[in-house]
Amino acid sequence: MIEKIRAYSSTWWFRGFLGAIAVTFAILWGGGDWMHNMGGGHAQMVAKVGSSRISATQLRVAVDRKLRQIALTTGQRITEDEAMKAGLFQDILRSLIDDALLEQEAKRLGLTLTDASVRESIKKNPIFLNESGAFDKKRFELLIDRLGFNEASFVEETRKELLRANFMETLFDDLRLPSLTTVTLYRWQGQTRQLVYSVIKSADVPVKGEPSEADIKAMFVAHKNELKAPEYRDFSVIVLDPETVDVTVTPDEVKRVYDERAATFEGKTFAQVQADLAKKVRRQKALEVLYELAPKVEDAASSGMTMKEVAEKFKLPLRTFTRMDATGLQDPFADAAGGKEDQAPLTQAFVREAFALEAQMAGSVVEGPEQVSFIVHVDKVQDAHFRAWNEVSPERAKALWLSFKKKEAAVDLARKIANESQSVSSFMASLRKANLKSQKMSVSRTGSAITSRVKLPQSAVSRVFETPVGGALLAPLGASLEDTEILVGCVEAIADPDAENADHEDIAQKTTGFNKLYENDFISSYVMALRKRFPVEINQKWLKNLQAGNPS
Repeated sequence: MIEKIRAYSSTWWFRGFLGAIAVTFAILWGGGDWMHNMGGGHAQMVAKVGSSRISATQLRVAVDRKLRQIALTTGQRITEDEAMKAGLFQDILRSLIDDALLEQEAKRLGLTLTDASVRESIKKNPIFLNESGAFDKKRFELLIDRLGFNEASFVEETRKELLRANFMETLFDDLRLPSLTTVTLYRWQGQTRQLVYSVIKSADVPVKGEPSEADIKAMFVAHKNELKAPEYRDFSVIVLDPETVDVTVTPDEVKRVYDERAATFEGKTFAQVQADLAKKVRRQKALEVLYELAPKVEDAASSGMTMKEVAEKFKLPLRTFTRMDATGLQDPFADAAGGKEDQAPLTQAFVREAFALEAQMAGSVVEGPEQVSFIVHVDKVQDAHFRAWNEVSPERAKALWLSFKKKEAAVDLARKIANESQSVSSFMASLRKANLKSQKMSVSRTGSAITSRVKLPQSAVSRVFETPVGGALLAPLGASLEDTEILVGCVEAIADPDAENADHEDIAQKTTGFNKLYENDFISSYVMALRKRFPVEINQKWLKNLQAGNPS
């Protein structure tokens, strides 16, 4: 989700910036709430770039806008802690530093933009136009106010973005790779390799023996990191779902809404839209009921009532979750039902809220996916810890010991085959000796062919293209606590694409991509070179305090 490199090309970043305004307008959580929750230190200098400074306020505003874009894209509201762990603050700061470098270089070269050209650019932006295609001043003022701008500050920000974009286009718009290099890259990218392989599944590897108690204890020591229990939480959730609210909608109500909005139905009669419109009216009435109910539920949950009592009082569904980790996975050793993972967006929203609260605490009513609101109470917290051998039932411990032995045996067998193989023929002989069947697949740099039975991860694809003809390789395909699959293969042949007879449209498309990569690489080097002209100092102490939750 997070941008690592900013490409200055004909698709200006500035248009994405203006798109953020539309994003913000579409979000119904209210303006500025992220900003108010981000702590102090707004006047603190975060970085110095030549003669300019980047303040904590600038950084937080930029992070706020990015979080809003992510929220619209994913449908999920990201916490500051999640943004911090994802490295968003550092990435946005690097972006602001790059902007400051380019601004100062443009200023040094004497590049400017007139007020008229800036205002003309704003007036032509589609998000500020009304239905007839004319600039709408009220819409403009509403949208920029939503982002905390007045007209003067927005025009100034627009000037900076346009100046940087024009500057970069002037310098790098005509960057092109030599045609010979393009052909070489086309052949390199289009190269395919034929792979002979077999997949070794640990579940199929025979292992004999019964573990003693000493063996079980040793297993929990040798594999303590794999067996480590993360933090688990038990929590209860009261769900406020508009689909479950008992409301009645009369035909007269639906007809009244139709009459009020007749112009929006594009000439469709009431009979044609009645069914769908009735659903929308019913949902809106249900949401209104829930909006009125939410604060009452919050008050009851914070008054000392149990979640069960609150749910019964307001006749709302109650869901309970036990021994759930931060990813939504149940403790695999809890019971026979353990180990199940619920990736439903609503359940994931429950989990995120539960892990943002303290133990024995109820949160506030928050809105999740599909306008379903909920309130979470954390019933119990079990801290992360290394599991002891006696935390797992004897039967499960024995099965786990056997699984680890099978995984070790599978790895040993794959290594033995690879080490014995010096050519395609010797590789095939090793497979037959191990009673393994061989298969073939064609591999491109983007992965295995669609028709292949096995889908290679990118790390395995890279390994295939690092191996010469006749060379053997190992590639883990997937692993769980108790199972693993390992591909052992041998490169049989290498095929280069025929650039002379290739589809010209395909070559042109790839050439555009090569040139874009070349342009981005050149721009990145240029921006790094500007750091010598305009030295960059970063307030690492402030960033560390921010990560520790104590910005100063």
